[in-house]
Amino acid sequence: MTIQETQLAAWRDLAVSLARGAGELARRAQGEGWPADPPIEVDVERRMVHGITGRFRDHAVVSRLRRSGPDDADVVWLVDPLDGAQNYAIGFDVHGASLAVVADGEVVVGVVHDSVSGWTCSAVRGGGAEREGTVLRVRPAVPLAEATLSWIGRPSSISALLEDRAGRVLRTDAPSTDWALLAAGGTHAAVVGTDDRWALDAGLLLATEAGASHERVGDHVVVGPPDLVAEVLTLL
Repeated sequence: MTIQETQLAAWRDLAVSLARGAGELARRAQGEGWPADPPIEVDVERRMVHGITGRFRDHAVVSRLRRSGPDDADVVWLVDPLDGAQNYAIGFDVHGASLAVVADGEVVVGVVHDSVSGWTCSAVRGGGAEREGTVLRVRPAVPLAEATLSWIGRPSSISALLEDRAGRVLRTDAPSTDWALLAAGGTHAAVVGTDDRWALDAGLLLATEAGASHERVGDHVVVGPPDLVAEVLTLL
């Protein structure tokens, strides 16, 4: 399918609006002490799905809870209504929401939202990345021994090795936070040790559009400035 810039802009704008709404609802539920059953992500996911399918009836939406829309849709939205749900459940304020728009198998829009700060980062393929109107760029490379990395995935022998070799390794259990930090120049790189598309697709586009390179080796994806990516790859 041929995608017009106006379509990409419309998808991005809707994704940003839905991500912000998800964060606001999660904060409200937490602040007002809403019951834990049903989980807040059920309500957030329902609102996101309705927001997308109500405007784009020929699009499909795939969340961690269900799939909605046509089975043969050319455009599929991947939504994570409460990224970092386990953090949220224990009152640890590192959580957010993410959305990726996939057209003909290619991720063309990525949005991650930090529900605590209220910041939203977004990217359109070929159009750069931004946070609240500010252009995002990743940090320059530093030696691995001085770098701060995010590990996205369950602990493993690779994550243990990185903790031994890197300056610092973050494990937030909220990929939306990790990707926002990388794209905004807070961390130096991210290593993804999972094939979970909700953890990968939106953030990888965001980081790439902010200037990061990435390499896949087996089950791992290393994302960051090229020299640092190359150094991390020597450990995989």
